[in-house]
Amino acid sequence: MLEQPLLLRDGPTARSRRWPVHVFTVAFLLCMLAAATWLRTGAPSAEALSTVAPPSSNDHGTIVLRIDGVPRAYTIVALQSTSSALVNVSGNTLSLERGPSAAQGTRLWVANDATLASDSYVHFELLGKRLSYTIDLSSVGCSCNAALYWVSMPGYVEGGALAPGTFGNYYCDANKVNGVWCWEHDTIEANMFAMQVAAHSCSELPGRYIAECDRGGAGVNS
Repeated sequence: MLEQPLLLRDGPTARSRRWPVHVFTVAFLLCMLAAATWLRTGAPSAEALSTVAPPSSNDHGTIVLRIDGVPRAYTIVALQSTSSALVNVSGNTLSLERGPSAAQGTRLWVANDATLASDSYVHFELLGKRLSYTIDLSSVGCSCNAALYWVSMPGYVEGGALAPGTFGNYYCDANKVNGVWCWEHDTIEANMFAMQVAAHSCSELPGRYIAECDRGGAGVNS
């Protein structure tokens, strides 16, 4: 089980003060292998239960996370191009299989509904909190990146309007995937051989137009 502080727990640091709210993202990215590979994530302290009904549209099922000891039900969503065969939510396990890079890999979000509207994504208050989860990387091979991370979506265009981005789902990150910049904190980017944790900073605070971010981030690799 991995247990990580999501941001600095104490101290008046600029970064911990300026970014207390995040959208939770799980992704299987940048996998160059042809063979199918699975990532399984369980959450002992974020107790997960789910529906096994076939997903429709962007909806890949319901998951229950325990937030401050209270169970809450959320919707697992993805782009419509994400096949239901790539995602399985069952019991306390969320499984992802590698998807095509043209569709942002296999990338999932925690939302209140499956509309992919800018206000449909769940924003978590992380300052002073901890996240615990169990992850199985035993089948995630070299050149694959299995990631669990947070971003300050939605992003904004110059002038202050919301930015739906290339895919129209308001996703943004510190590498301008979907054509939009925003803050990103990677709690894990890993495969069976290596793991990295990285915090990315940007040129402006969340909630404003961001011109650039630190693509590489302040990463620690093991």
